[in-house]
Formats: sequence, structure tokens, C-alpha cells
Amino acid sequence: MTPMTPITPMTLSAAIIGGGAAGLMAADMLLDRGIAVDIYDAMPSL
Repeated sequence: MTPMTPITPMTLSAAIIGGGAAGLMAADMLLDRGIAVDIYDAMPSL
């Protein structure tokens, strides 16, 4: 059997559309898992 080669880690990212409660909760959960997040919302501030 040949030895397994290590898997190169991937940098994951996600875009969240909407900065409401659900969007912010989704962003928080993704960040907890080490996934980079960009949040887009129609309002100028969250």
C-alpha cells in the first residue's frame, strides 16, 4: 500500500447576503468553523 499524501488545506470563504439576524447568525457559525465571511447588506451599516 502506498503512503497517503497530506491534503493541502484550503482557505474557505463565504458571502452572506443580508445583515439581519439570520445573516449575522450564519456568519457567526461560519466564523466559528474557521471560514472567512463577507457580509453584504443594502443598509450602509449593520
